[in-house]
Amino acid sequence: MNESNNFSSDGRLIQLEYATEAIKLGSIILGINTKSCVFLILEKRKDDTLNESIIGQKMIKFNKSLCCVISGLTSDVRFLIEQIQIKLSNYFFVSNEHTNVENCGKIIFNSASLFDNSNGQKYFKSRPLGVAFLLCGIDQDGSSLIQIDPSGTIKKKKYASLGSGQEESLFMLKESYRKNMSSKEALILGEKILRILIEKNFNLDNHEFCLLVC
Repeated sequence: MNESNNFSSDGRLIQLEYATEAIKLGSIILGINTKSCVFLILEKRKDDTLNESIIGQKMIKFNKSLCCVISGLTSDVRFLIEQIQIKLSNYFFVSNEHTNVENCGKIIFNSASLFDNSNGQKYFKSRPLGVAFLLCGIDQDGSSLIQIDPSGTIKKKKYASLGSGQEESLFMLKESYRKNMSSKEALILGEKILRILIEKNFNLDNHEFCLLVC
Protein backbone atom coordinates (compact mmCIF):
# COMPACT_ATOMS: atom_id res chain seq x y z
CA MET A 1 0.00 0.00 0.00
CA ASN A 2 1.23 3.48 -0.82
CA GLU A 3 2.17 5.34 2.37
CA SER A 4 0.64 8.58 1.12
CA ASN A 5 -2.83 7.14 1.72
CA ASN A 6 -4.04 8.14 5.18
CA PHE A 7 -6.51 6.06 7.17
CA SER A 8 -8.41 7.32 10.19
CA SER A 9 -8.42 5.43 13.49
CA ASP A 10 -11.71 3.73 12.53
CA GLY A 11 -10.41 2.56 9.15
CA ARG A 12 -11.82 5.26 6.84
CA LEU A 13 -9.66 6.46 3.95
CA ILE A 14 -9.53 10.21 4.52
CA GLN A 15 -8.45 11.18 0.99
CA LEU A 16 -11.35 9.20 -0.46
CA GLU A 17 -13.75 11.24 1.67
CA TYR A 18 -12.11 14.45 0.42
CA ALA A 19 -12.48 13.23 -3.18
CA THR A 20 -16.16 12.41 -2.61
CA GLU A 21 -16.80 15.85 -1.10
CA ALA A 22 -15.16 17.50 -4.13
CA ILE A 23 -17.82 15.91 -6.35
CA LYS A 24 -20.58 17.50 -4.27
CA LEU A 25 -19.21 20.99 -5.02
CA GLY A 26 -19.86 20.64 -8.74
CA SER A 27 -22.83 21.70 -10.82
CA ILE A 28 -25.98 19.61 -10.93
CA ILE A 29 -25.85 16.55 -13.21
CA LEU A 30 -28.84 14.27 -13.81
CA GLY A 31 -29.08 10.95 -15.61
CA ILE A 32 -32.32 9.10 -16.46
CA ASN A 33 -32.67 5.70 -18.16
CA THR A 34 -36.07 4.48 -19.39
CA LYS A 35 -37.33 1.91 -21.88
CA SER A 36 -37.43 4.53 -24.64
CA CYS A 37 -34.32 6.62 -23.96
CA VAL A 38 -31.34 7.41 -21.78
CA PHE A 39 -30.15 10.95 -21.25
CA LEU A 40 -27.82 13.22 -19.30
CA ILE A 41 -28.38 16.85 -18.40
CA LEU A 42 -25.63 19.12 -17.12
CA GLU A 43 -25.93 22.53 -15.47
CA LYS A 44 -23.27 24.91 -16.77
CA ARG A 45 -22.03 27.47 -14.28
CA LYS A 46 -20.44 30.82 -15.00
CA ASP A 47 -17.36 31.05 -12.78
CA ASP A 48 -16.23 34.23 -11.14
CA THR A 49 -14.00 35.99 -13.70
CA LEU A 50 -11.44 36.77 -10.96
CA ASN A 51 -11.03 33.16 -9.90
CA GLU A 52 -10.02 29.94 -11.57
CA SER A 53 -12.41 27.22 -10.45
CA ILE A 54 -10.80 23.96 -9.31
CA ILE A 55 -14.04 22.10 -9.90
CA GLY A 56 -14.80 21.14 -13.49
CA GLN A 57 -17.71 19.53 -15.29
CA LYS A 58 -17.61 18.34 -18.84
CA MET A 59 -19.88 16.44 -21.21
CA ILE A 60 -18.01 14.25 -23.67
CA LYS A 61 -19.44 12.27 -26.57
CA PHE A 62 -17.20 9.28 -27.29
CA ASN A 63 -19.22 8.23 -30.35
CA LYS A 64 -22.79 8.42 -31.69
CA SER A 65 -24.09 6.01 -29.03
CA LEU A 66 -21.86 6.74 -26.00
CA CYS A 67 -21.71 9.90 -23.90
CA CYS A 68 -20.50 10.73 -20.40
CA VAL A 69 -20.47 13.60 -17.95
CA ILE A 70 -17.59 14.09 -15.54
CA SER A 71 -17.68 16.00 -12.28
CA GLY A 72 -14.66 16.68 -10.12
CA LEU A 73 -11.21 18.23 -9.88
CA THR A 74 -10.17 19.68 -13.23
CA SER A 75 -6.62 18.29 -13.18
CA ASP A 76 -7.88 14.77 -12.43
CA VAL A 77 -10.55 15.07 -15.14
CA ARG A 78 -7.95 15.95 -17.80
CA PHE A 79 -5.66 13.12 -16.72
CA LEU A 80 -8.42 10.50 -16.85
CA ILE A 81 -10.03 11.65 -20.10
CA GLU A 82 -6.70 11.38 -21.92
CA GLN A 83 -6.26 7.81 -20.65
CA ILE A 84 -9.84 6.79 -21.48
CA GLN A 85 -9.78 8.22 -25.01
CA ILE A 86 -6.50 6.43 -25.76
CA LYS A 87 -7.93 3.11 -24.56
CA LEU A 88 -11.13 3.55 -26.57
CA SER A 89 -9.09 4.42 -29.68
CA ASN A 90 -6.94 1.33 -29.17
CA TYR A 91 -10.05 -0.82 -28.83
CA PHE A 92 -11.45 0.55 -32.10
CA PHE A 93 -8.10 0.08 -33.86
CA VAL A 94 -7.90 -3.59 -32.81
CA SER A 95 -11.57 -4.59 -33.25
CA ASN A 96 -12.65 -2.07 -35.94
CA GLU A 97 -15.82 -1.35 -33.95
CA HIS A 98 -16.86 0.93 -31.11
CA THR A 99 -17.02 -0.61 -27.65
CA ASN A 100 -20.37 -1.30 -25.99
CA VAL A 101 -21.63 0.54 -22.91
CA GLU A 102 -20.59 -2.08 -20.38
CA ASN A 103 -17.04 -2.38 -21.72
CA CYS A 104 -16.68 1.40 -21.84
CA GLY A 105 -17.77 1.48 -18.21
CA LYS A 106 -15.07 -1.06 -17.35
CA ILE A 107 -12.45 1.02 -19.17
CA ILE A 108 -13.45 4.10 -17.17
CA PHE A 109 -13.62 2.01 -13.99
CA ASN A 110 -10.10 0.65 -14.46
CA SER A 111 -8.76 4.14 -15.16
CA ALA A 112 -10.53 5.82 -12.22
CA SER A 113 -10.16 3.00 -9.70
CA LEU A 114 -8.31 3.51 -6.45
CA PHE A 115 -6.30 0.42 -7.38
CA ASP A 116 -3.74 0.06 -10.15
CA ASN A 117 -3.10 -3.30 -11.82
CA SER A 118 0.11 -2.38 -13.65
CA ASN A 119 2.49 -5.27 -14.36
CA GLY A 120 -0.02 -7.75 -12.98
CA GLN A 121 0.30 -6.36 -9.46
CA LYS A 122 -2.57 -4.70 -7.59
CA TYR A 123 -1.73 -1.76 -5.35
CA PHE A 124 -3.14 1.54 -4.11
CA LYS A 125 -2.62 4.59 -6.27
CA SER A 126 -0.99 7.56 -4.56
CA ARG A 127 -4.45 8.99 -3.82
CA PRO A 128 -8.08 8.58 -4.92
CA LEU A 129 -8.85 10.75 -7.94
CA GLY A 130 -11.52 13.38 -7.25
CA VAL A 131 -13.67 12.47 -10.25
CA ALA A 132 -17.07 10.85 -10.76
CA PHE A 133 -18.67 9.76 -14.04
CA LEU A 134 -22.16 9.26 -15.42
CA LEU A 135 -21.98 7.22 -18.61
CA CYS A 136 -24.99 6.68 -20.87
CA GLY A 137 -25.22 4.72 -24.07
CA ILE A 138 -27.15 2.40 -26.34
CA ASP A 139 -25.92 -0.90 -27.76
CA GLN A 140 -27.26 -4.33 -28.70
CA ASP A 141 -28.48 -4.84 -25.12
CA GLY A 142 -30.50 -1.61 -25.08
CA SER A 143 -29.89 1.58 -23.11
CA SER A 144 -27.68 1.82 -20.03
CA LEU A 145 -26.79 4.41 -17.40
CA ILE A 146 -23.63 3.73 -15.39
CA GLN A 147 -22.24 5.66 -12.41
CA ILE A 148 -18.57 5.46 -11.44
CA ASP A 149 -17.47 7.02 -8.15
CA PRO A 150 -14.03 8.23 -6.91
CA SER A 151 -13.42 4.88 -5.19
CA GLY A 152 -13.80 3.17 -8.57
CA THR A 153 -17.20 1.71 -7.65
CA ILE A 154 -19.26 1.02 -10.80
CA LYS A 155 -23.06 0.64 -10.72
CA LYS A 156 -25.84 0.43 -13.30
CA LYS A 157 -28.58 2.95 -12.51
CA LYS A 158 -32.17 3.71 -13.50
CA TYR A 159 -31.52 7.32 -12.50
CA ALA A 160 -28.58 9.12 -10.93
CA SER A 161 -27.33 12.52 -9.84
CA LEU A 162 -23.97 14.17 -9.17
CA GLY A 163 -22.92 17.57 -7.89
CA SER A 164 -24.66 20.00 -5.59
CA GLY A 165 -28.24 19.18 -4.66
CA GLN A 166 -27.53 15.49 -5.13
CA GLU A 167 -29.70 14.27 -2.26
CA GLU A 168 -32.65 16.50 -3.19
CA SER A 169 -32.55 15.55 -6.88
CA LEU A 170 -32.31 11.82 -6.08
CA PHE A 171 -35.36 12.13 -3.82
CA MET A 172 -37.36 13.83 -6.58
CA LEU A 173 -36.20 11.29 -9.18
CA LYS A 174 -37.23 8.43 -6.90
CA GLU A 175 -40.69 9.94 -6.41
CA SER A 176 -41.41 10.63 -10.10
CA TYR A 177 -39.37 8.07 -12.08
CA ARG A 178 -41.14 5.39 -14.15
CA LYS A 179 -39.36 2.86 -16.34
CA ASN A 180 -41.94 3.27 -19.13
CA MET A 181 -41.58 7.07 -19.33
CA SER A 182 -41.34 8.50 -22.83
CA SER A 183 -38.29 10.53 -23.85
CA LYS A 184 -40.40 13.69 -23.63
CA GLU A 185 -41.59 12.83 -20.11
CA ALA A 186 -38.02 12.09 -19.00
CA LEU A 187 -36.78 15.44 -20.32
CA ILE A 188 -39.68 17.29 -18.69
CA LEU A 189 -38.86 15.61 -15.37
CA GLY A 190 -35.18 16.55 -15.65
CA GLU A 191 -36.05 20.16 -16.49
CA LYS A 192 -38.55 20.30 -13.61
CA ILE A 193 -35.95 19.11 -11.09
CA LEU A 194 -33.40 21.65 -12.32
CA ARG A 195 -35.96 24.45 -12.09
CA ILE A 196 -36.70 23.54 -8.47
CA LEU A 197 -33.04 23.28 -7.46
CA ILE A 198 -31.73 26.33 -9.34
CA GLU A 199 -34.86 28.46 -8.88
CA LYS A 200 -34.40 32.00 -10.28
CA ASN A 201 -31.11 31.19 -12.02
CA PHE A 202 -32.66 28.56 -14.31
CA ASN A 203 -31.94 29.18 -17.99
CA LEU A 204 -31.99 26.56 -20.76
CA ASP A 205 -28.98 28.31 -22.35
CA ASN A 206 -26.93 27.27 -19.30
CA HIS A 207 -27.54 23.56 -19.77
CA GLU A 208 -26.15 20.78 -21.92
CA PHE A 209 -28.22 17.77 -22.95
CA CYS A 210 -27.32 14.38 -24.31
CA LEU A 211 -30.40 12.36 -25.33
CA LEU A 212 -30.04 8.87 -26.82
CA VAL A 213 -33.30 7.30 -27.99
CA CYS A 214 -33.69 3.50 -28.22
